[in-house]
Amino acid sequence: MLCNYGYDNEKIKLISGENSSCHTTSNLSPVKNLNYPALVIVVAPEKPFNIKFPRTVTNVGSHNATYKAIVTPISNIKIIVEPNHLSFKSIQETQSFVVNVIGRVESNQIVFSSLLVWSDGTHNVKSSIIVQITS
Repeated sequence: MLCNYGYDNEKIKLISGENSSCHTTSNLSPVKNLNYPALVIVVAPEKPFNIKFPRTVTNVGSHNATYKAIVTPISNIKIIVEPNHLSFKSIQETQSFVVNVIGRVESNQIVFSSLLVWSDGTHNVKSSIIVQITS
């Protein structure tokens, strides 16, 4: 995963404490396609971006539950969740959605963060959305 983020061997050693290395040819999926709760992208300053994060979730709440997507806004970045409602008929049912992050950021900031919350009014499921600017 760290290799896919573009970390070199020295940075990986600092993070992991191990002498791990990245292969020059990697068949790993792009990090954004891993079904992790956190959504992280690295973008270049001043360049427009349009990144889609496909995700799949499993209902562990109650049957006949409908969750609505609520996103904390980030200036200069548009975040769209499609669909923005997920209706589950049963426990352990899975559904998929896509988070689309669109924008262009200035070089004077390093990181932007937001929060995606799926809420049925009782239960809240949270995912961080992080946009990191390359130097």
